[in-house]
Amino acid sequence: MNHVVDHLAVQYFLKARVHDLPEGQFRGYVEVTARSGKDMLDSRLKYCPLIRGTWNEALEDAERLATNLRDTDYRDGDCFVFSVREASSFDALMTLLGR
Repeated sequence: MNHVVDHLAVQYFLKARVHDLPEGQFRGYVEVTARSGKDMLDSRLKYCPLIRGTWNEALEDAERLATNLRDTDYRDGDCFVFSVREASSFDALMTLLGR
């Protein structure tokens, strides 16, 4: 019975990223993917409110937003937070879950 419940549980993957804007500016955002088993339920982007002058500042904003979203909006399932700093770890996990 636990196997069935685990299979139907929603998992959220929050990935902090940075969008390059014109004139050397950057904006952080979080890519949110919701999955249940092998099926993707939803995918959306949540943007940080501030535009920054450096890539690092924008990424820090995105990482804070991802943590905040995990703690407030996505508490009804398993939630995993990743950053573009550790992109290879995220890609490895998505490959594993995609099997």
